[in-house]
Amino acid sequence: MFQLTPLPINISNWIQQAQRPEIGAMELFIGMTRNNQEDLGIHSLYYEAYEEMVGQSAQTLEKTIKERYPSIRELIIIHRTGSVPIMEPSLLVILTASHRKSLFQAMEECIDLIKKNLPIWKKGIYEDGHEQWLTNQF
Repeated sequence: MFQLTPLPINISNWIQQAQRPEIGAMELFIGMTRNNQEDLGIHSLYYEAYEEMVGQSAQTLEKTIKERYPSIRELIIIHRTGSVPIMEPSLLVILTASHRKSLFQAMEECIDLIKKNLPIWKKGIYEDGHEQWLTNQF
C-alpha cells in the first residue's frame, strides 16, 4: 500500500490499519525533517513527486520486497509531499510479519529502494533563505 499526502502523517492511524490477528511483529520507520543538512540550518524540506509514475514504482517495490521476504504480510509506505517542517515525519514505512526475523533486513532494503527508485525529490529550504535540491543518502 502506497500513498502520497500533503497532510501530516497520522502514524497511529496507519499502525491501526496495519494490525491483523495473524501479525506477530511490526516494524516502523519514520523519516523526519532534521534541522541541518551538511552543517547548514534547515527551515524545512519540500518534497515533489512524479505522481503519474510513483504509484507503479511503489507497486514494483512492494512486489520485490514480498518476493524476497515471503513472511512479510503488509507493507505500507506513506510519503509527504510539499513542505515538511523540522521534527515532522516525511516518510512512514510499516512492515508486518507473523514473526520478527525478516523484518529488520526487509526494512533496510525497502528504505534503500524507496530512495533509489521512487520518483520523489526533496529540496532543502535553509534558514538563510536559499534553496537547494538534495540527493538521497544511502
